[in-house]
Amino acid sequence: MTDRLSRERYRPRLFFALRRAAGDYYDRLGLTAAGSAILTLALLGAAAAGAAFGRALAGPAGPLVAGIAVWYAGAFGWTINLLIAHRIAGYEEPGMDAVRDAFREYGVGVMKLATLDFVITAVMALDAAFFLVQKSRVMQVAGVITAYILLLWLLAMLWHGPFLIRENRRTAVILKKSALLTLDNPVFTAGAFFVTITAGLILAATGIGAVLALGGFVSCLAVRLHRELLKKYEIVEDEPEVIEDGGWPSSAGPPRRLTPRER
Repeated sequence: MTDRLSRERYRPRLFFALRRAAGDYYDRLGLTAAGSAILTLALLGAAAAGAAFGRALAGPAGPLVAGIAVWYAGAFGWTINLLIAHRIAGYEEPGMDAVRDAFREYGVGVMKLATLDFVITAVMALDAAFFLVQKSRVMQVAGVITAYILLLWLLAMLWHGPFLIRENRRTAVILKKSALLTLDNPVFTAGAFFVTITAGLILAATGIGAVLALGGFVSCLAVRLHRELLKKYEIVEDEPEVIEDGGWPSSAGPPRRLTPRER
């Protein structure tokens, strides 16, 4: 009874997730740095290829092609890093086979999710901008409402990747679960979004951090933040900050592999 009440009172911990993400990144430094390098090279390669192809096109089509190439390259690079981070957090045996698995097991889902994220974000941003510059009060109110919905959508996008890696379900299910998780935890999601974006900008600004830590650390942070919310619904078990030498609390047996529901 006491254990159940303690679970009901569980509150997601932002800084606990940040500490665990730093630990995950450092414990598998070679692997996470390699994942970061893959993401950076994918982005740079896609930008160069898109720019070269875009120069042959007239008007704004060139920058659009380059942007789309970078978007999809980033989506697959991000998925590779998320898969590595998910396996680290789940006490599995992470390795560079995540590159193969990201394409083989999640390739279709990544394409669908990346396409929807791109189209919906672009449409809502253009609609909000169009409504806000109108002189009509009604149109301006519509612009404010659209901008608010866009903000919620951007916050929910933080959970799209972790849900895809964790469950590999239909895209509609991922969008629904991400939206519900955001609406039920708006303050934590906003804080998680701010911390994630801030960490990414700081690492990108350092130059070397973009190559060795951007994808690896930020993906570890996203996975740990996602797990914090899942603990609230008892989908993932709470973790002690310090593990005794005798094993996990209330367990004298050897460590075991977590089940998919516990990850």
